[in-house]
Amino acid sequence: MIRDKCRETADHRVVDTMTIADLNQDTLRRYRNLFRQCRPDDLTANADDEEFLCRHGAAKRDEAGVVRPLLASVLMFGDFHSIQEQCPHYFVDYREKLDDNPRYSDRICPFTVGFSGNLFDFYFRVVSRLVADVKTPFKLDKRLLRVDDTPVHKALRECLANTLIHADHTGRRGIVIEKTFRHITFANPGALRLPKDIAIAGGTSDARNDVIFTLFALVEIGEKLGTGLCQLFALWKEHGWPEPELQEQFDPERTLLVLDYNDAEDATQASNAPDNGINTPQKTGIENNDTCDENGGICDENNDICDENSNNCDANGHLIPIARQEEMLLSLISQNPKITQKALSEASGLSARTVFSRLNNLQKSNRIRRVGPDKGGHWEVLNS
Repeated sequence: MIRDKCRETADHRVVDTMTIADLNQDTLRRYRNLFRQCRPDDLTANADDEEFLCRHGAAKRDEAGVVRPLLASVLMFGDFHSIQEQCPHYFVDYREKLDDNPRYSDRICPFTVGFSGNLFDFYFRVVSRLVADVKTPFKLDKRLLRVDDTPVHKALRECLANTLIHADHTGRRGIVIEKTFRHITFANPGALRLPKDIAIAGGTSDARNDVIFTLFALVEIGEKLGTGLCQLFALWKEHGWPEPELQEQFDPERTLLVLDYNDAEDATQASNAPDNGINTPQKTGIENNDTCDENGGICDENNDICDENSNNCDANGHLIPIARQEEMLLSLISQNPKITQKALSEASGLSARTVFSRLNNLQKSNRIRRVGPDKGGHWEVLNS
């Protein structure tokens, strides 16, 4: 309690047994590259590592003039063994199980080959896996490129960042993130620093590791507004999903955030899915239905509704009309006549099977034609 009430958070402690050269240089380089992308005009972007960390409060010079990293720098950029010398119980663990197999389908921990074990590398190894099964409604930007980011993606990224930022890394148990089908549990050592109702209401920020918070914020990860939980609860309510569970455990102190974004229809699909972790196309019994996506999701053209597995829906869950699908493909082909079917699928958001069917229709109606072989040829848009 005394430590948590100090003006300076625990990650301000100077590690006088290490220098900047003892940090993981690959991680530090990746961080600084991302910093330059986010803040190209910052005067510290081209400073050397020692000056850079000192200017951002992540390192200090001792009485002899040697630059020593703060604990925050060791946690963010160090190697696992260096971190454990300072925080003996430190551990980060991501576990993923998406089928009935007793073994994890994916796991990331300090013993994973090629993984440094620090917080910065852990964030980027986990974040893409965390949002992999979040539905992305069809949306194009001004350049006709698909926009894959949604408020749910942003909320999950924020939850991951907050788990790392607010953890008591000197605690007795490490960070554990467990994911099953559309169900995620974030658990970190340390109790909440604010009463639970105030934390959920938002508007108050009280980071347990203020320097780590700043280092993440400098590369546009996390926020210091204290509104993360408030926005999360509002977003889940908007989608009609079960209210997130924020739990505290004691002896040892731990904070858990449980998110469930698995509605009744999703649960039925998950229970009927093959147990090998791979979604295979399912026969539907509907004759001549070419609007099934490659994952077996069915779009019903009569009631204009798409199921959760379909890629051919707009932001409201309605089937994109065939005419509009064809116009999107024509626009993309006009911009790049050499575009492949795979690239058309990725850029339009339509499934590969739907792209194949629409291209056939366009060729039959003499709106496009293929010139040359499949490999090395190009599309030509016809006036008719």
